[in-house]
Amino acid sequence: MNISMILTTDKGLKACLLPETMLIELVKAIKDKGTEQVVLSSGEYYQVNGIYIPGKGNKSAIMVLPNVVEVENENISN
Repeated sequence: MNISMILTTDKGLKACLLPETMLIELVKAIKDKGTEQVVLSSGEYYQVNGIYIPGKGNKSAIMVLPNVVEVENENISN
């Protein structure tokens, strides 16, 4: 069964369908390494660092915000 989800990536949010087995492997990789490269059937590639799976009928909106602590530390060092 394919599962609809939204990936948080280096290029923003990306909606996609993944088979259950691939989803489980992706979750394990993100948990262990923090990020995982994914290549979609279209040939597009993304560095994935999070997954959002909306519930059936969910009308929520999501967004990705930068890690404020990392941004502040970068600004201080520059």
